[in-house]
Amino acid sequence: MTEIVERVNPSVIQSLVDQRLVVRVGERIDVYWDTFREFLLSGKLSIEDTYILRQRAAATSKLLQYIVDKGGEISAAEAARALSTSQNVIFNVARELRQLGVLVPKSGSLLLSEQFRSTTPTENQIRERVARSLRRHTVFAKLQDLLASSPSHEVSLDTLATELPALFPAVAAKPHTWRVYAVTFGSWLDYSGLVRLRGQVLCEPLGSTSKAMLLSAADGLRRSKTFPQSGPKSAFDYFRAKFHATPSALTDSAKQKAHNDLYVLGIMDAEGKTIQSSADFATKLLSDPPEAATIRELLSQVPGGKVALSIIEAQADVRSEIVGQALRDAHGLPWASSTTQMAGTKFRAWARYAGLATAKGKRKAR
Repeated sequence: MTEIVERVNPSVIQSLVDQRLVVRVGERIDVYWDTFREFLLSGKLSIEDTYILRQRAAATSKLLQYIVDKGGEISAAEAARALSTSQNVIFNVARELRQLGVLVPKSGSLLLSEQFRSTTPTENQIRERVARSLRRHTVFAKLQDLLASSPSHEVSLDTLATELPALFPAVAAKPHTWRVYAVTFGSWLDYSGLVRLRGQVLCEPLGSTSKAMLLSAADGLRRSKTFPQSGPKSAFDYFRAKFHATPSALTDSAKQKAHNDLYVLGIMDAEGKTIQSSADFATKLLSDPPEAATIRELLSQVPGGKVALSIIEAQADVRSEIVGQALRDAHGLPWASSTTQMAGTKFRAWARYAGLATAKGKRKAR
């Protein structure tokens, strides 16, 4: 294929070379893999990717933004320092971006793929690259079959989770872990636009555009954090102190947890500044206690919040671990039982601020 060089943009050819789909042989371009040759001839893939995605799409947002801001290449050590985390966490997050073709392997560095290094990538470009990778994944193929056979053209995350063990026979995991993986794949498929994730259900996109963002700090960072980490009293004590620029009696750890919750709720920004969309909104939150209806609206927008509120509303003495499970499943994280119970206990306190009646939870039967 010599004439192809004159007919195709050089950046496209270089992208195929970077992905090891084609190879330069002198002045010629040859197909590197028989699988790619088959795809060019038939339009179909004879094999499918079978890697597992363990980090939700939003969890990669901070790292991707930092790499882009630094021009497309940084060291793992630099990223860990800048994002206040460990190199192991950075490697785990970067692994997902490499598998999806957003990053490429380079010893000691986190490097954007060639197509993203010449100019600053857009959200749509990242989204299209992720979609291209997921189209050839075995999970997407299985999900297409499930959607086609479903009368409602919808598939629950629980259903997808039950199908995953057969797709990854070499992986031994507990049912809860498979569900975490289902949530993770759902988040990436939703981001790519290949399917739409609505609550706990996956469905066909029907031409709609995904609202998920990785290059936007306001969306990606907020969605990657969990809620709640503090109780409502300390959170709003901290909020009033920040709003009125007065000292807070909270410890540094308590301040950090309070800020996390206020950030996830959209009350504060990432830098700790109050978001004053309107004077009326601020007044409702600054009152002691804050207006219940406003708190309920904010709680219903966090992952699992609407389900957790409905559980408490239906049974005032529901156990904290039941409430915590709704939050855990929505976040798609493998929380320990103690973490699940603590989250449920704190959310019940937030629910009281939202005007819901709560009673002492029943003890688990032994």
